[in-house]
Amino acid sequence: MKREFLKGLGIDESLIDQIMAENGKDINNAKASAEAQANAYKEEAEKHKQTNADLLKQYNDLLDSTKDYAELKQFKVDTLAEQEESRKVDFLKSQGCKHPELLVSQIDFSKAQYDDEKKTYTGLDEVIKAKRETYADMFEPKGAQEVNQQPQPKFVDNAAKDNYLKQHPEMAAYYVEGSTKI
Repeated sequence: MKREFLKGLGIDESLIDQIMAENGKDINNAKASAEAQANAYKEEAEKHKQTNADLLKQYNDLLDSTKDYAELKQFKVDTLAEQEESRKVDFLKSQGCKHPELLVSQIDFSKAQYDDEKKTYTGLDEVIKAKRETYADMFEPKGAQEVNQQPQPKFVDNAAKDNYLKQHPEMAAYYVEGSTKI
């Protein structure tokens, strides 16, 4: 409100001063209220901003842990597959196969049962017999096979392996160069 407006209405100067003072109080109260509400909105916006930042961090952490879980799960699957492949190769070695890595893919192991105690497969006798007949050069002669069926020692290092071979020279023929296994 302006003084000129009140003068135009013919209001006395002392009354105009009182009206203007009261109007100033109302304006100041309205400004203070508006500023307080604006500050409250700013604080609330900052809280939301922080909450959003926290939620985004939690989301990214969850994504990372999901990726870690997927990698861990894949590692487990790969490890189990490698262990299964190793069991198959070891089984073929125990059957006198010279190159089990070449023959393992030609045998259907799904019909066999693995015996954890004996560390061997059951139910493959006929399959092995047929492979032995078909690929005779891939298998050790029967006498040599008996030596292969003995438990094969595994060594921590080459020194332990060399010591074993000195004590058991008959096993030197089965030594794989560069390996800690016989």
